[in-house]
Amino acid sequence: MDVETEPLLAQYPKPKRRQEAKKRWKDLQSILGSARLWRSVLVVAPAAMVKAALENILPLFADHKLKYNEYEVGLCFTLIAVSFLTTSVIISFIWGCLTDNGQNWFVTLAMVFLGMTSSTLLVSYIYGG
Repeated sequence: MDVETEPLLAQYPKPKRRQEAKKRWKDLQSILGSARLWRSVLVVAPAAMVKAALENILPLFADHKLKYNEYEVGLCFTLIAVSFLTTSVIISFIWGCLTDNGQNWFVTLAMVFLGMTSSTLLVSYIYGG
């Protein structure tokens, strides 16, 4: 044991540290067992996956297919970031006005439109781009 850490450990007797650790473990379990947390993850995960995929593909696509330089690729990233932030702000204002059923429909329709937009962009590029 290090000489510098011995006084720190001496401050807290072992039973007290165990009690604190058990309390923190219970707190962590209650957070991870929260239904609200898992519903939030289910709502956010699809949009986050699309955003992550877009951010991974964008540099290659913009560089090789569109012949953008680094500055123009950076502008594309900026546009995407501003779009996500603006959308988040708008949705946060709308969200509080919706009932629980309205929130469910909003999320459902948003996921459907996200899928349709992604598919449309992909198909339009394949056949027209």
